[in-house]
Amino acid sequence: RTTSSDIRYAKGMINGVNGLIIVPDDWNSSIYSLNNTNTAGAAYTSNIIGATDWSKMEAVGCVFLPAAGYRDGTSVSAVGSYGFYWSAAYYTSSRAYNLYFYSSSLDPSGNYLSRVIGESVRLVKDVQ
Repeated sequence: RTTSSDIRYAKGMINGVNGLIIVPDDWNSSIYSLNNTNTAGAAYTSNIIGATDWSKMEAVGCVFLPAAGYRDGTSVSAVGSYGFYWSAAYYTSSRAYNLYFYSSSLDPSGNYLSRVIGESVRLVKDVQ
């Protein structure tokens, strides 16, 4: 997506939790100067952000997607390392698009998985 600052996302660690930071379209770097922005291979430690700074970022529209792992059957895996998030769009009746990321990669390109896998869901935009 196009943003006024050309910054769309950064990997980071918020209060000790690894994940992906999505900034609003009108992001202003004077609020917080993020490192390794828009870099799929960036490490989570690129941006170590405490509660006070995160509160300021969240107040202006930043969203944090924790690396919450995934569920396969009764097993939960990759918590703290990988983030798997379902898209609102489905691929087939048994598969849905997703976004996934980990410390050295990010794939928002329309990957799809079986809907029996448990992935996180996060509202990023209010639906009208």
